[in-house]
Amino acid sequence: MFFDDDDRVYLTVSRLLPYRKTDNEEFRAVIWGTEIDLATGDSLHRPILLRESHHSRKCAEGPHIYKKDGWYYLLVAEGGNVLDHQVRMARSKSPLGPYEEPPHGCNPFLFNGHHHPDVQSTGHADLIQDTNGYWWAFFLAIRTQSNGIAPLGRECWFTPLVWETDQWPVFNNGQTVELQVLTSLLPPQQSSSGWIDDFQTGMST
Repeated sequence: MFFDDDDRVYLTVSRLLPYRKTDNEEFRAVIWGTEIDLATGDSLHRPILLRESHHSRKCAEGPHIYKKDGWYYLLVAEGGNVLDHQVRMARSKSPLGPYEEPPHGCNPFLFNGHHHPDVQSTGHADLIQDTNGYWWAFFLAIRTQSNGIAPLGRECWFTPLVWETDQWPVFNNGQTVELQVLTSLLPPQQSSSGWIDDFQTGMST
């Protein structure tokens, strides 16, 4: 849900289109929006189609709306949940659109590509501004082994975001996201002397 500064409340969801444009077209996930009565939870009008994915997989999901400098920014995840997973944005002067695309080359705003060695499948982002005024993007991504398997599944990541007045945001200085461990935030660890179990004596040393 998006709570506007005029006390109006909007709901955005990802749903399948209820129709096909051609007989051989697969169903696609798109973004719908509606204004709701917060007291009852009822929609105040029929849902409005806000966005269809321009990606080849035709899947738009995880919508969030942010208002900044008079613009409403619609942030979505596209490309499915595999290696094409990415973050895309559009903006409008109204929370219910119509939404316009950013300049050529901006979308996707966050995407590590298919062959990044450490971090892949970046998507499903959410944006916050901290108490010092800095912006951050939190998102899902995976770390794959050489065989392509990600044993830890999707993990939560974060990266800095620069958002100038009346401009489109820039994620991670426009670079791909690299694996970085914040060791200064980890508790001190004592090294272990190790132990050996020979599975014969019933004792370990």
